Amino acid sequence: MPDSYWHNLRKIGVCLRFHNPFDWRNPVKNLQRNHRKLLIVDGIKALIGGAGISDRWDGKEKNSDNYTDPWLDYEITLEGHTIDRLQGLFWQHWLDAGGIPDLTPIVYPLPPYKVMEIMVTANENPSYQNSSIRSLFQTLTLGATQRLWLASPYFLPNYNICQAIIKAYQKGIDVRVLTMGKKCDKLYVHKAACERYNQLINIGIPIYEYQPSMMHAKLALIDDQWISFGSANFDPRSFFQNEELTLTLNDKEKALLPKVENFFEKAFSDSQQITLSQWHKRNLKDRIIGQFWLLLYWQL
Repeated sequence: MPDSYWHNLRKIGVCLRFHNPFDWRNPVKNLQRNHRKLLIVDGIKALIGGAGISDRWDGKEKNSDNYTDPWLDYEITLEGHTIDRLQGLFWQHWLDAGGIPDLTPIVYPLPPYKVMEIMVTANENPSYQNSSIRSLFQTLTLGATQRLWLASPYFLPNYNICQAIIKAYQKGIDVRVLTMGKKCDKLYVHKAACERYNQLINIGIPIYEYQPSMMHAKLALIDDQWISFGSANFDPRSFFQNEELTLTLNDKEKALLPKVENFFEKAFSDSQQITLSQWHKRNLKDRIIGQFWLLLYWQL
């Protein structure tokens, strides 16, 4: 981003801080980034999902002829005591970046309806041995009994989760994967992910590639109750490097579940299901590019 962009924001009074800025003395540390997407309004509402603030999401980015439709994404608005936890996560990064938090207590009215209990999973300084996001996704996969619908643009699950997905399908569970197609922001990641499709489509697990534009939603729908949403992808970066934020709830009252279900079903209808014969017919150039980028699997 050019300095002029930030200058214009500072000029009108916006406070800016940068997470983990580049340090030439330890350049590898810069690979650990803050990938969370969180907007808190007045301490009483929070928006969380996969969307960022950019013309890319609107389909209006200049000098881009790869796609013009808006990205497929979502935001979920939250109220209630979960906001306290989310504000704490924001202030944690704000402090780390040298900012001063405003700890003035905010008294907010409780919503006139029952607020669902929400589990907040924050991947804080993760590692291969200690990744709360990896543990969450693996537990959700193993816990499915009827349905396991997964949405992730960058779909590069590690071996253990791949095996858990396969076992779920073999038990008769409705397993489906929604991911990005060729209209995407990182085509090399798509090509690398395609090289690993055979692990799932070999046994019949449907993989749907979204066609109209970039698919950027990160969602999981488990059975007819559990919904998991936030910033984390099914990829090594989200599991083992990024600071992520994913929320999981048990929607017994079906307040949110029908909307999430409709989101998936509409996306499936606008996607192409990749068959084994199609996978075998991909061209040699794409295979070589995909295999090359898989050499950097842990950074994708």
